[in-house]
Amino acid sequence: MSVLGGYSSNNLPVYENYHSQFITLTTKDGLSNNHILDITQDRSNFLWIATLNGLNKYDGQTIKQYVHDPAKKKYDSSRDYL
Repeated sequence: MSVLGGYSSNNLPVYENYHSQFITLTTKDGLSNNHILDITQDRSNFLWIATLNGLNKYDGQTIKQYVHDPAKKKYDSSRDYL
């Protein structure tokens, strides 16, 4: 994003070459639940999406779910559950 160093006639900042993209992700796309609690982006540009049913990592193409398994008492890093 490049910002033009000026203001429009109504004193709002003017942005040049700025475009954003909005997408909708649902359980049909692989989310663990459609109720989103929080979203953050890490240094590797992965989006981490917290839902009622778990944590989801989105890389821009695919969603990987990390869900809680109450049957497991200990975390096993080789598995995709919390």
